[in-house]
Order: sequence, then structure tokens, then C-alpha cells
Amino acid sequence: MRKNPSPPTGLLDFGGIHNEIEALTQRGTEVGTREPEVVSRVSMPEPSHDVVALPASRTRVTWIVLASFCVVIAAHASGLLFGLAYPVITATGVVCATIGLRRHQPQLQWPWWSLVATGALWTISGAVGDLTHSNGDLTSNRSLLPDLFSIPGYVLFGAALIGLTRARRGRSEPGALLDGIMLSTGAMLIVNQIVVAPTLDIKGTWIMARLVVSIYPVMSMCLLALAARLAFAAGDRSVAFRLLLAGTVALLFGDVIFALGEVGTFMAPQALLEVPYLLVPACISSAVLHPSIRFFTRKSERRVGTLGPSRLIAVAAALMAPIIVASTQNPNGKTVSMGLCLVLAVTAILRLASSMREQAALESRLSHQATHDELTGLPSRTAIIDHIDDMLADQAPTNSPVAVMFIDLDQFKLVNDSMGHSMGDQLLGLAARRIASCLRPEDIVGRISGDEFIVLLSLDTIGAYSFGERIRRALSDSFFLDSGEVFITVSVGVTVAYPSDGTVPATLIQEADTAMYRSKESGRNRVTIFDSSMRERVARRVALERRLRRALTERHFEAYFQPLVSLPNGRVNGFEALARWQDDGQMVSPAEFIPVAEESGLIVPLGAFMLDEACRN
Repeated sequence: MRKNPSPPTGLLDFGGIHNEIEALTQRGTEVGTREPEVVSRVSMPEPSHDVVALPASRTRVTWIVLASFCVVIAAHASGLLFGLAYPVITATGVVCATIGLRRHQPQLQWPWWSLVATGALWTISGAVGDLTHSNGDLTSNRSLLPDLFSIPGYVLFGAALIGLTRARRGRSEPGALLDGIMLSTGAMLIVNQIVVAPTLDIKGTWIMARLVVSIYPVMSMCLLALAARLAFAAGDRSVAFRLLLAGTVALLFGDVIFALGEVGTFMAPQALLEVPYLLVPACISSAVLHPSIRFFTRKSERRVGTLGPSRLIAVAAALMAPIIVASTQNPNGKTVSMGLCLVLAVTAILRLASSMREQAALESRLSHQATHDELTGLPSRTAIIDHIDDMLADQAPTNSPVAVMFIDLDQFKLVNDSMGHSMGDQLLGLAARRIASCLRPEDIVGRISGDEFIVLLSLDTIGAYSFGERIRRALSDSFFLDSGEVFITVSVGVTVAYPSDGTVPATLIQEADTAMYRSKESGRNRVTIFDSSMRERVARRVALERRLRRALTERHFEAYFQPLVSLPNGRVNGFEALARWQDDGQMVSPAEFIPVAEESGLIVPLGAFMLDEACRN
């Protein structure tokens, strides 16, 4: 950042503004010191949204300072303060930023102090430039002393942007970096054509002066790349964030138009040329004064993989730069322009490759989520069916057996109800890992629903039964949850098929499920091998459930009243209503239909029907 010397035309008293800053900051301190106590008492989590809402009383000082800066800049642009505005605003900006840092104490402070040091260096550079009258002088008489203070300021500015970007980045985002490079390269193409190349081509001037004038826009392009990476990456979009980006963009415009003015390409009053430079300390010091710098480096997991409107426009404009440069037909800097076009093309290719990798990774994640259980990470029912198909196809040449094992955790609902669903989830995760520890590398385990697991094995009936017993014994050992020690048992059903049988995966899962229910009916905590008689039993049960539903709808049940007799005196104390069902003229035993009603959930409407019948009779 540089400033053209000019004689002072008057004095401006900023003491009142400084006092107002101190007073408002003190009042903000009184408000701010009470709020953390409230937050600590109620243990409120840090807000997760992108823009942090802050009370107006804590942000008022920022807007007062920014408005004051704008008034001074407007007065300077009109010619009222020419020669005095730059040192006043830069020095005041350093003071305001120092006050803001001491007031807000952000978690990561060194990038902000680096910006304060940048402002101090640019203040000194402006003062030295006034004394040496070097700006605008391209002869060997030009003093490079102001640039010795100004150029390190750019380095510190860049270091601050790098530090803030690294602190905010929650995950690797190569797309943000490549988009920033494309944006700055495209801008550099245009700047090289209209500023750098014409400046270096000026005859009869000192080469060092031309290099110094040309280097400022180049440094601004580097800062633009860093700022674009910061803007395109995930993170908080606070007021401080927006003001910092505004200051960076203002610096770029200032360097470009000032360089054009210094070499005589762009003719404008010096007051107007300096306006962008005055906006830089105004925006950055206001950013540091704003309380949102406390949240500036908060990491965000929000993905910014899609191109937003502003990002899309910026990248599209960068890709249009070669067309703009070609249309100027200016031979100056042709080699540099060709090199920049090459960099832009390579960066665009890398960006495309990065987008394709991100898309492939996204598809892989979505595919994994669709075919795997979120809690345990095991394959879901859909993936298990595919694995059974693959195993049957792999075993087809030798017609080797494929075993499907259905595992159900007994009384898992009791753990959920007594300890909570979080403990139930923890138990499921531990059970999944324990089952997996019993398997061989070629075996597969999946979770198809609730507390039900499927294991796929390339074993015959005897081998599958032995494996089932191994898993049953492993799961009978205690589980240590956060809430205490838990013991469970499992019911296991096994079915074995050969590829030549032509059995489909859904049938194998159903058969293993049927064998598992047979284990439960037999007392739980056992392994049962499926046989054809179970299929017939299941068919009978399904038919009975269908008839039971129809009987409830058509009110085919009757209430039989059994007397309750007191044995000592033989008196009848009441009656018990018993459900009786006559289907097609035949009485169906309660021992047959009551268990089916309980398993299917029909016991509730059956109970309501019996209560209604008992009251009516």
C-alpha cells in the first residue's frame, strides 16, 4: 500500500472519535463480562449456524468507527482533507485494531496482530513517502525507502490470511485452493496486460522504479488468491469475515489503479486514486473491532462442494480472462500472458479432476450409506442379498454349500427399556464386533434390522452348526456398557443351500429366520438347523393368522364364562370370560391361536372384543 505525497491543507481532531471508542468499548466490556457467566451456568453449546447473532450493544462501536472512517474518506475524495486522511486513517486503524484485539481476545491472535503490524508498516511507509516525495518518480532519484516498509506489510498480510485459513479449515478442500488460484491467475492476466507489461516497457526510466511499481499488483494478486481460498472454504460468514475480504479486494483495486496513475495510463485526481487504500485500514480495523472475530477461526464441517452464485461468477470471470487479453491485441507481456494462460488451463484441469474425485467420493459414501448399517457399519439387508448371490455364483462351479445364519439377541427390548436406547445401541455395536471376531476372513456378517444379524459362511450343515455354537458361546459372555455389566443370550437359526438347488437369497434368509424362531420357541439360547417341516409349520401359521384376522373382522369369537368358585364354602365369586373360536364348524384350540395372536399383535383387538362381549352379557 502506497500513498502519493501532497501538502497538508488542514488539521482534523480525532480525539473525540477515540474517546467515543473507549467509552463504547468500556460499556461493551460491562455487557460482555456478564454474558459468559450465564452461558457457563446453563452450559449452552456453541452455536452451529454460519452467522453468529450478537446483541446490537456489542456491535455498535464497529459501525460507529466504520461510519466515521467513511465520512473522512468522503471528505478526502472531495478534496477537503487531501494529504492528511491517509496517515490519520491508518494510524487510527492501528489503534482501533489494538483495542479490538485486547477487548475480544480471539482464540487465535497472531494473524490479527500480523494485520495490526501491517497497518503500522503502511503508516510508516506513507509518512516516509511524504518526506522523500518518491511516489510518481520513475527516475533514479526515486527513493525505495517507503517500499522497504510497504512490501513487508504485504508479506504480513499474506501470513495473516494463511493463518486464518488454516485455522478455519475443518477438512481438506483442494477445490477452494484451486478456485482461488484460477481467480487470481485470471485477474493477473488482465493486470499484466494493462499494468505490469506497459510499466516495464516504459523507456528512459529507472528499471528498479519500474519493478517496484509493477510488484504491487502482483503481490495483490497473491493476496487475492489467499483471500479467495479463505472465502471459498467452509467456515463462519460473520461481519468480521466480510469486512476482511472487503479490505483485501480494496487493496487489489488500489494497487491496480494507483499503478496506472503512477505511470500516467489512468488520469484521475490523486484523492480518488487513494480512496481504495483508505478503505483497507477502515475495513480491517472495523473487522477486528467486531465481536465476531471470536468465532472467526471456528472450524466448520459444512461442505462447500457446490459452486454458489458468487463463487461461480468469480471462476467464470477468471476463465474469461484469456479472451479479454486476446481482444486487447497488446504485444506487451506476451510471454508472461502465455505463461499465465498455461497456468490457468492447468489449474482448470486440476479443478475438474478434483471435482470428479469429490463426486466419486460422494457417490462412494452414498452407496456405502445405502448398503450399510449406520450404527455398526455392517452390510444392510440389501448388501447381504447381493453377497448371497455372489457366494452362490462363486460356489456354483464346485456346487459347494452356502450357509446363512440368522442371529437374534434375546430380550434385547428389555435392555432398551431398562437402560435406554443409547445403551441398546452400544450393546448392538459390541455384539457386532464380537460376532465379527468369531469369523474367518472370507465370512460376512451384516445387520438387517433391530437386534437381528446375518452371517454368511461357506460351510456344510455340521460346520455351520459348530460355527453357530461358537458365536452363541461368545455372545453369552458379559458385555460392559457405560451403565454397567450386561448378560444376554442369542437364538440362532441356520439354513444350508447348494447352488444346484436354485434357491434365491430371500428364501434362504426366510428359512434361517424360521429356524431362529424355532430356537426361541424351544427356550432360546440355542442353535437350530432349518428343515422342511419348519416350512410347513410356517405355512400353517401364516394361514392361521390370516383366518384369525378374518374372524376378528367378522366377530366369530364367543365368550365362554367359567365360574370362579371359592373352595372352602363352594360359593361362586365371579366368572372368567374365555375366548372361544369356531372356524368352519370346528373349534380351534386356544393353545393354537393365542400364541399366534400374541406374536402378530392381534391379541390387543381380541382382548378388546372379549371385554366388550363380557360387559354386554
